[in-house]
Amino acid sequence: YGLTIHLPFSQGARAFVVDWVYDGAVGVYIRREGGAPLRDRDGAPITAKNVVVLTVQSEVLDDIGRLRIAALEPPIGASSEGFMQAEAAVVYRDGQRVSGRWSWEDEPSDAGLFGLRQMHDTESGEPEFLPIPLAPGTTWVEVVDFGWE
Repeated sequence: YGLTIHLPFSQGARAFVVDWVYDGAVGVYIRREGGAPLRDRDGAPITAKNVVVLTVQSEVLDDIGRLRIAALEPPIGASSEGFMQAEAAVVYRDGQRVSGRWSWEDEPSDAGLFGLRQMHDTESGEPEFLPIPLAPGTTWVEVVDFGWE
């Protein structure tokens, strides 16, 4: 086993921790909850070819911990903000970590579509935001509050 993605979703008595452990022999991430592999109805481990971690700002709505995450609500119509207002994202694929940004697309023809981008420097000095490719197969998206590293 190789890379481990550690995601503490809560702390204290109600701690909930998810780990994705990369198995290079088969090229997948294996999901673990509370230290044990998570399994599907047939007993097979839950796996993904890509794990995408999005950072958001959440608001606790009530005593049982329900959250409102406004950033996950797709915009209606085109936005002029684009990827400069995007939030941090990390894409894990093929045992590699790729840092980037996520946002809703802002072109009128793509409005409401989700995008993952990585900033690249150009000869002109203006940054260029290129799509982050995902490996073919299952993609699992985890949403964490700001401050996760």
